[in-house]
Parts: sequence; structure tokens; C-alpha cells
Amino acid sequence: MRQIKLKSIIFVCTIFIVLFMFVICDAKTNKPDVAEVLYQRGDYIGSLEIYLDSYKKHPQNESLIYNIGNAYFKLGHIGKAICFYRKSAKLAPENKDIKANLKKARSEIVDQTINAKGSLIKKFVSIIDSFSFNIFLMAMITLVSIFNISTLVYFFWKKSELTKNIFFVTVVLFFIYLLPFGFKTQREFFIESGVIISKKVEVKSGPSQTLSTLFFIHEGTEFQILQTTRQWIKIKLENGFVGWINEDNFWKI
Repeated sequence: MRQIKLKSIIFVCTIFIVLFMFVICDAKTNKPDVAEVLYQRGDYIGSLEIYLDSYKKHPQNESLIYNIGNAYFKLGHIGKAICFYRKSAKLAPENKDIKANLKKARSEIVDQTINAKGSLIKKFVSIIDSFSFNIFLMAMITLVSIFNISTLVYFFWKKSELTKNIFFVTVVLFFIYLLPFGFKTQREFFIESGVIISKKVEVKSGPSQTLSTLFFIHEGTEFQILQTTRQWIKIKLENGFVGWINEDNFWKI
């Protein structure tokens, strides 16, 4: 009787161990890894479905967002690919792979002449966008700390020529840095942008389908969002062109 009871205990323990190992193995199963296997096999639709499902739970994972962009690019959805490349670039602007693939996707769009090239403003924006907002914030905190320390040293401890020079250099650097920091803050929190996901879109003179068409833009064209009303948004292109498009034709970045 005791032997039967012992066997029952061993059997139950074995079942629990097997179930525990199953749970552990299941928890370690990484869906994005499965998606990567499907992607390598050329099943871009299957991999994209898994990536998008994971994206709902991890919307700040730049690698995941980047992979979604790759899947859309392989499927020929240039606008959607650019959208996710831009999203991943916001989180990891120093990533060379993201930069390279974003550049490649942009080279595929029809409206190449729409994008202003070589301007000083665009170069300035490019430099600003090559660093994340967190880096700008850390630099600002560091600069403010140095400014405070130099101020305390100069006014309350020792007014030497050296401390005077450090104080004035810090002040100058602080005010110079306010320009790129303010610009980055504005782009990060106050300027909305989007990208066309439809093949060809009519840009209207106002928020109505019955109004006149100003010009056409194509999939992948990026723009700044100026105004939203009902199902229409007012956009501004890099060359300064302004008009209205229906909300079904774009994704917000």
C-alpha cells in the first residue's frame, strides 16, 4: 500500500515537472525569432503578422519596429516601410542599418523632385535628427549643472580670471545650445509628420473631395501635418507646397 502511494506521489511530481518545463519552454519561445525564420524563408506576410502582434505589446522596441519596416519593404509597401523606419530612427537615430534602409526606401518613391535637396536647413535638420532626444536632454542637464557650479564658484567662492572665463564660456555655450535643443524639442513634441501609403493621392485646395485638385503625390512622400479637420488633414511638403488630403491615404509617423 505504501509502495503504491509512493508511486502515485512520484507520478504526480513527474507530471508537475513536465508541466513546469513546458511553461518555461513556452515562456522562452520568442515570437520575433519565429518571425525572423519566416522572413528568411521569404514568408514576409507571416513574419509581418507576428511582428505586428508583438508591436502591440512592445511599441518602443526599435529592433522590432525596424523589422516591421523591412517586412513592409519586401512586400512593396514603401510608404508603410518608411513610416516604421522613421519610427525606429526616432528611437535609435545612430543605427546605421536603419539609416541605410530608410535611404533605400526613400529612393523608391516617385516624387523625388518633391524633396528639397542640399539646403542648409535640411542639413541642419539631418544633424539634429541624427541624435535622440534623450542625448539632447542629457547634454542640457550636464550643461545646466556646469553652469550652476561655475556660477556658484565665481560669485560665492573665488573670483579669479580662470573662474571668470569658465563662467562666461559656460553662459555662451548654454545660450548657443538653446537653439538646437529647442528645435529638437519642437520636432519631438510639437510637430506631427506623416507619410503617404496610397499609390497616388490628390492634394485638394480644401477639406472636401469636390474642391479643386492642386497637385498629386505618391506613396512614400513625407510631409508635416499642419491641421486636422473631420476626415481631412492639411499637409506641408518639404518644398513648401500646402494642401489637403483624406486621412485614409496616410499614416502618422
